[in-house]
Amino acid sequence: MCTDVLGRVVEVVSGDTLDRVVGDKILTPLGMTDTFFKVPPDKRDRLVAAYFRAEDGIRKLKDGDTGPKGKTGDYPYNDSHKCLAGGGSLCSTPRDYMRFCQMLLNGGELDGKRVLKKDTVDLMITNHVGTLDTPDLDVIDRFGFGFTIYSNNEGCHEQLRGAYAWFGHWSTSFRTSPRGDWIIVTMSQLAWDNETTPAWFAQYEKIAAEAIER
Repeated sequence: MCTDVLGRVVEVVSGDTLDRVVGDKILTPLGMTDTFFKVPPDKRDRLVAAYFRAEDGIRKLKDGDTGPKGKTGDYPYNDSHKCLAGGGSLCSTPRDYMRFCQMLLNGGELDGKRVLKKDTVDLMITNHVGTLDTPDLDVIDRFGFGFTIYSNNEGCHEQLRGAYAWFGHWSTSFRTSPRGDWIIVTMSQLAWDNETTPAWFAQYEKIAAEAIER
């Protein structure tokens, strides 16, 4: 919710709508040509299906269905979709998401286009909330300005130490390691489930981390 509020702050300060600000300041400079708050008609046939957990198993979210948090199958392009949320609702592709992550890994620039100051990126990926005393949670429960920050202690896999990440509603995610100079992007398309998704992410990222050459 805090990032949604920041999206509105951006609109007030800039005097423009959030989609235009994001487009002018981030998407266009980075060449993210397939990222939208609302998917245009000529790209709808490329939009992959989303899924959610139901009592009878995993179900595909169809146009007439209503999934978690009131999301409908046609939400990404429905005319009723008017919310420009600072913390979500963008549709993208692995290629675009990777370019955004690469910009962050490069310290705010990509292909000669600077989007953020390096000092700003450093602040974003620095832990600002301290650490928790719970050993089972001490791997990732710390936050920068916009990202989850992985710890540097022995409870965290060596390749994940000092990395930062974020996770979307449909279990999309990225993890970026300044220390290891790598990026992992996942586009899972399965709605977040507090009971199962965190455990799946923990297993997945461990397998991915172990596959990275030291």
